[in-house]
Amino acid sequence: MALQYQLKKGNYHLYDLSTPASKVTGEHRLRLTTDTVVISGPLPVDEINKCLRITGYCGHMFSRLASLPHGKRLQHQH
Repeated sequence: MALQYQLKKGNYHLYDLSTPASKVTGEHRLRLTTDTVVISGPLPVDEINKCLRITGYCGHMFSRLASLPHGKRLQHQH
């Protein structure tokens, strides 16, 4: 399973990229929609995706939490 978050209309959407894209919407299977992530507060979506695919990245990100920008202001809405 290949998971990836996208920020759309102020919510985080977790997609399963290992599923075929819909012929109607062009999107992969949606696994979860939330306005915040498991860690308290919104984060840059690229940081969340790195936690999903890079072993040990969450610990590195956690050490930089105070300096991370607010994800919802920086990400473009799709």
